[in-house]
Amino acid sequence: MYRNFGIIPKMESENRSRRTLLEKGLVIAFAIFAVLAAMRILW
Repeated sequence: MYRNFGIIPKMESENRSRRTLLEKGLVIAFAIFAVLAAMRILW
């Protein structure tokens, strides 16, 4: 029982870190897309 209690929080923390990484990737991709769009409009 204690073993399962130790494993589950670790999996949840891994999923949480993976989710934050994916959100960071989406934010970076959106920022690059916005910069490219702005450059296309300006040029």
